[in-house]
Amino acid sequence: MNPNQLFTSGGTPTIFWVCGICGRGFDSQEGASRCCCCDVCGKPLDKKRDYSRRHRACQLERERKSYEERIVNSEKLESWDGPVFNDVGGSGDERDYYANIDDMIEAIEDKECELPEYVFVCDTVPLQLDFDRIIDDLVTDTFDDSEDQLSGLNEFGNAVKAFNDKNTDVCYWCIDYSRAVKIKTK
Repeated sequence: MNPNQLFTSGGTPTIFWVCGICGRGFDSQEGASRCCCCDVCGKPLDKKRDYSRRHRACQLERERKSYEERIVNSEKLESWDGPVFNDVGGSGDERDYYANIDDMIEAIEDKECELPEYVFVCDTVPLQLDFDRIIDDLVTDTFDDSEDQLSGLNEFGNAVKAFNDKNTDVCYWCIDYSRAVKIKTK
């Protein structure tokens, strides 16, 4: 915003520009002109309130459109009994993971918010250590054949397996944007 071109000490213009508000440097007038402006609507940002590159209302509208596009492109399921993710909400407070659709409906109705038409399903993924990846990460930037120099790999592999076996019930939910389930209200 309010771009200012930089000049050499001899007065020759350079290709560099700075934002007249924050002083951030750019290699084009256009970049300096857009600085301190919302990258959605183009209006000036309030640096005390707008920490990202967009106004909160513009961000929510952008997320809503992205959600709608994802819903259009997703496989529509009629039922689902697993975890779900609600990616829509007026204030953003309703965006969350839920163990199932009934829990989500109850939570959103408690907040007196509108239910979405669709929500994305989530895959349940066990939280497990990957022995091969751990060893790969360990030796990636070392000398050739460094893995062959390591002692105790079998014991470590057995310990990782024992750890994974004791933690099979520890999982996380991963959003699957390719599948959405229709919400049926009571």
